[in-house]
Amino acid sequence: MSSTPRGFGADTPAITQRLRQAMELHQRGDVEAAIGIYGEVLERFPDHPDVLHYLGMAHYKRGDLDRARALMRRSIELDGRRAIVHVNLGRTYLNVHEYETAATHFRRALEVDAQDWEALHMAGRAALGLRDTHAAVAKLEQAARRRQGWAPIELDLAHAYGAAQRHPEAVAGYERHLRSHPNDVEALGGLGFSLRAIQRSPDARRALLDATRLAPDDPRWWCDLGAIEEELGDFGAAEKCFRRALELKPNHPIAIAHLLGLRKAGSDEDLVTRALRHVAADEIHKPVRVQLEFALGKHFDSVREYDRAFAHYAAANDLVEQGRPYDPAVTERQVEDLIATFVPKLFESRRALGHASERPVFIVGMPRSGTTLTEQLLASHRDVAGAGELGYFNYAAHRFSARRSGADDSGYARDLDAADLGACAQEYLALLDGASRSAPRVVDKMPMNFLQVGLIALVFPKARIIHCRRDPLDTCLSCYFENFQEDQRYGTRLESVAHFYRQYERLMQHWRQAAPLPILDVRYEDVVADVETQARRLLEFCGLDWDPNCLEFHRTSRSVNTPSRWQVRQPIYGSSVARWRNYERHLQPLIEALSLRTG
Repeated sequence: MSSTPRGFGADTPAITQRLRQAMELHQRGDVEAAIGIYGEVLERFPDHPDVLHYLGMAHYKRGDLDRARALMRRSIELDGRRAIVHVNLGRTYLNVHEYETAATHFRRALEVDAQDWEALHMAGRAALGLRDTHAAVAKLEQAARRRQGWAPIELDLAHAYGAAQRHPEAVAGYERHLRSHPNDVEALGGLGFSLRAIQRSPDARRALLDATRLAPDDPRWWCDLGAIEEELGDFGAAEKCFRRALELKPNHPIAIAHLLGLRKAGSDEDLVTRALRHVAADEIHKPVRVQLEFALGKHFDSVREYDRAFAHYAAANDLVEQGRPYDPAVTERQVEDLIATFVPKLFESRRALGHASERPVFIVGMPRSGTTLTEQLLASHRDVAGAGELGYFNYAAHRFSARRSGADDSGYARDLDAADLGACAQEYLALLDGASRSAPRVVDKMPMNFLQVGLIALVFPKARIIHCRRDPLDTCLSCYFENFQEDQRYGTRLESVAHFYRQYERLMQHWRQAAPLPILDVRYEDVVADVETQARRLLEFCGLDWDPNCLEFHRTSRSVNTPSRWQVRQPIYGSSVARWRNYERHLQPLIEALSLRTG
């Protein structure tokens, strides 16, 4: 709030003093007394924009959002030149998760003052809520430059880096914040999330243990700690954490969803009953309801009630799709743009500019195509480290695109020079060092890097690409059954998954013909049928000697932060091969969209 109200004619000194008294009461928490004084002044000056703003903020603090918004809108009608009023009106929507509306008001504030740090901060938070992570990072970085060292902005920026899969930067931000705020539980939770993403689960576990120590009655941290124990393969410890969350908050839906996801807890009918009661009551926020519906789908799949399983998976996907459906034309344009840009002539013109390192090994393919199993086989080798799913090349492509007047296309590649490629290589190699400083090969298993093979080839012309393939029906069905939330919207309809799959195939065919990188196809079904033969193929492709540890991949102590974390702790099994047949009666739209014959 402004501390200097504008003039009130001859009464200015007395009214100003009265308003300052109201502001002090407001800031001390005596909102009712403040509202009384603001109202008293407003009776005499009903069209004074500052008083309308102050009274609106008081009603906002009181919880009367409708009244608060009406007063602030009237203030803006009378004088729209104050960014702070637009910001505070936006806050009333931000704090109830109405991110689109909030973002509109923050944009209006920035039209008034493009350098307003508070407007930049709030715009970044709204972008985070909208999952526009690139915009969130950009706004919050600007806000941090304008208001250096301010803890709330630094913390939100760390959150944004994590959401954008720029986890090393997120970790650095959280650690910097925790040096001055060591008991900030939200920062510890965020640190745990990003440490997990870069395969530092033991460190993440320590961060979450600190969070549970500082906030032992908050079930969120017990759920997060349980997820880390699950990734580390200690399913008993994971279940204890989830049960503790349920003790703290009976019927806690996220804890129930996690427990249903643990195979050993899958037969607990009491959990199933609680989950069904939650979704039937329609009483919980959409993301949590989605998580429960997916967990119920997984449960009924595990007990072979396939029709019930499919019904829950379909309900979950219908929820995810609401408001943000998949747009096939956008995917087609993206693929066409990549094919038109990354042609042999482009690679030839920059052949000498890339980095000579052979450390990076990229596992790409459709999600749920066997990428985690392939990484686990390789990372069990004495000379290989697994870095998990790094989002770096998606971020780098977006950053380069943004330099071209905001154009979101791959034409940036024609502008890249030695300095660009060198900086990109150094940044990425620093990320690999976070997984291991000594391993001759480090694996990045981000499946969606199949979109970035062209950029990877420019930056690391000696890198290796392992392309994981799996039966199209099993792949697409598994994507449909996975809780991608809104990050990968193609997964919400069978026809959409099929369309995306066809575009993926089209692009991979282009890379085989145009990209100057070795690409090894590995079929999931072949690995299941003969793991040793396929492991030897993988190692030979990576220039590595045989290591029998690769056959003991399920015994490794490394963390696995993917939906396959349970499966890769087991010896090879074949139950996921031709899994689609369990659901054949529901899959006609998928079969037709893929133009497949089944028999």
